[in-house]
Amino acid sequence: MGKRREYWLLAATALIASVGLIGRFIVEEPPDRLRGRALESFRTGRWEIVEASLMRIERRGAARSEDRILRGRAARALGKIDEAISCWSKIVAGDPFEAEACWLIGESEASRFRLRRAEAILLRAAELAPSRPEPHFHLAKLYAIEFRRKAFDDRMRRMMACSHLKFLQITFWCQIDYSIWDPPRFLRAWAKALESDPADRAARLAFAEGLRRLDDRDRALSILEPLGLADPDASALRARIAVEQGQIDRAEAILKSIPDGHFVGEMTRGRIARLRGNLEDAVRRFRSAYAADPDDRDAITELGLALGAAGKIDESRKLMSLSYNCDQILFMLKDMPIDREPDVDFLERLGRRCEAVGRREQALACYRLALDKAPLDPGFHEAIFRVVNAEPIRNKK
Repeated sequence: MGKRREYWLLAATALIASVGLIGRFIVEEPPDRLRGRALESFRTGRWEIVEASLMRIERRGAARSEDRILRGRAARALGKIDEAISCWSKIVAGDPFEAEACWLIGESEASRFRLRRAEAILLRAAELAPSRPEPHFHLAKLYAIEFRRKAFDDRMRRMMACSHLKFLQITFWCQIDYSIWDPPRFLRAWAKALESDPADRAARLAFAEGLRRLDDRDRALSILEPLGLADPDASALRARIAVEQGQIDRAEAILKSIPDGHFVGEMTRGRIARLRGNLEDAVRRFRSAYAADPDDRDAITELGLALGAAGKIDESRKLMSLSYNCDQILFMLKDMPIDREPDVDFLERLGRRCEAVGRREQALACYRLALDKAPLDPGFHEAIFRVVNAEPIRNKK
């Protein structure tokens, strides 16, 4: 009995020693080996292993910026957004990974509809890495949600300067520019944005405009109330809603506080002038709106119709042709399955339609993508040269 007890005591001691040695080996596993395991696990989507490996490096005080980038990505994949942002926020200013951390934080904040904070961080990322397409595209998506088409166009142009656009990105650009946007898709985003940040002016204006397009005008006016009467964009939207409700005198009273040249204000004044039969003033107002935003489809169409009614047929015909080609771009994209890559013939036709409305950047993106697919086709080289050297349509006499 004594020998058996001694045997078990020796066995237990050996087992404890073995566990201790194994534990020590695990604790002291080199950081590079842990990084290698994390990278391999990241490639295969094993997020828990990525997180566990990099947390061990962090606890030993050996974490690098690239470790925090990777750990944050794994945490986000596991739905731990706050933890992901915490990881990326540890990357200090001036670090080579600062720009990537900023756009990852901005993208994550946008996914939680914290749009104003997301914009500020993404703008910082774009400033730090102007040649990287990611922050520009994230900003473009944010501006699309908020109906800020000029800012959206600017970011898409910057993104295009960084890299050739993919077909889905070209489609996104064209649809935002020429379509009647689909407010129901964004209702949740606007509501969430205001819930998290009631002072987000851009989200409030977008929410009100979306509700107006859905004919929920009373609710749109209630959303605008916190902005007050001194806000020209909010007041211009109130005036437009008043016209749609048949309250012309009220609309004109509101418009007195809105300066000439304000796009929505001029469009609304033009519609009032047309309703009153004052074609000369309607043309003047729509022309002012068109000058403020010559790429806006509504401004093109309204000015074209007003010029036709005023007897200025040649000028009207040119603008209505632009409006028609805008619609044709939408019809082309509507018939194109989003999960199918276009052939070069489709890209050439889309590029020519974009040229016809003076959207040289979008045409150039189409021809570049076509050239990637058919690098020996001289026609696409010629098209790119033609677009790059073309004169803007609105400058032609």
